[in-house]
Amino acid sequence: MRNLISSLALVLLASCKSNLPSQPATDKRPGVETRVVDLCVDGDATEGVASFVLRYVDGTTIPASSTTIEQSIDGDTPGSGKWEGGQSLGSENLSSDLHVTLVLDASSSIVEDGLFDEMKSSAMALLEQGAAAWEGRPGTFSWQVIWFNQWVWEADSDWSLSDIETIPGPAEGDDGFTRMYAAMDFAVLEADRQRLGGGVASGPRDTHLLVVFTDGQDNSSGRDSPDVPAPTGATSSGAGYTTHATTVTTQRDVEQLLAANNDWLQVSMLGLGAGVDRTVLESFAQAGGGSVFEADNVGVLFEQAEKSFETLQTVGWRLPLNPGDTHDWRLSFSVDDLPKSTTVDLRVGRNNGTPECVSAE
Repeated sequence: MRNLISSLALVLLASCKSNLPSQPATDKRPGVETRVVDLCVDGDATEGVASFVLRYVDGTTIPASSTTIEQSIDGDTPGSGKWEGGQSLGSENLSSDLHVTLVLDASSSIVEDGLFDEMKSSAMALLEQGAAAWEGRPGTFSWQVIWFNQWVWEADSDWSLSDIETIPGPAEGDDGFTRMYAAMDFAVLEADRQRLGGGVASGPRDTHLLVVFTDGQDNSSGRDSPDVPAPTGATSSGAGYTTHATTVTTQRDVEQLLAANNDWLQVSMLGLGAGVDRTVLESFAQAGGGSVFEADNVGVLFEQAEKSFETLQTVGWRLPLNPGDTHDWRLSFSVDDLPKSTTVDLRVGRNNGTPECVSAE
């Protein structure tokens, strides 16, 4: 198994989705968003990898199971023609990690609407599905849970899935305070800290997925939260957590933070209830390179979010590219039930600074 860890700036005209051209979705063709293109040297051969997200015209992502991908270098496929000795990389060479951060609305409105318990059980099912999906593929699946009402609460790192069931509801006298913006701001900064400090899903092809369940209401992030009476505590199962006070956080603050980090972070906004402000949720999803999901019940919402586990697809090849040469790499995507395919053209060039491939431990 190989993990191609390198400096992206050395190998391409551009290295992440904010700099690479994206093709918009149409009613005939899927849209393709290129996130990472990577190159490294393995002995005399060169390995190239591209990661991307496909979306339907409405912006929802397309799972790998619905997609057929063909790739060619200078008009020939790896293993034929000019590249007869080359090969397409299998899944064992395309390792990637996924870290999911759940941000759950534990405010009074969720409890009063009878959604609180189902939210927790559906969140557990979501993480179970993610763990199961990663058992059959290279890479690591990990997760973190944050919830919010009057304050922002963070689960300790040693939680088990069953501990999610014991997340407490709002305290007496919280007056229906809801700090969704502050919770999202905290979650992104915490994910970035883990990514950089602890190396959690920190590789160029790794992804952090932020799944936010909310009725869309925020009435308290516009002012500082009160002092936390007990910063640490435990649920009924003994699972530890930390309570965080927050400072003023606006919708714009969250949008800017998501946009600044959407090369490694993807957002799924799950909205439920007649009072959901879809405009706000869409603004967060757009800034975070993700999607908004709405449904009539909590379980369906989290089932839709499961599709996010397959949104980031990866292909690659191993070829004898010469240093200094540039090559045309064409990716052709066909999607079930869509009449036409689409292509993405990339330019790759190996130079003397192209790093050595690093084997995963």
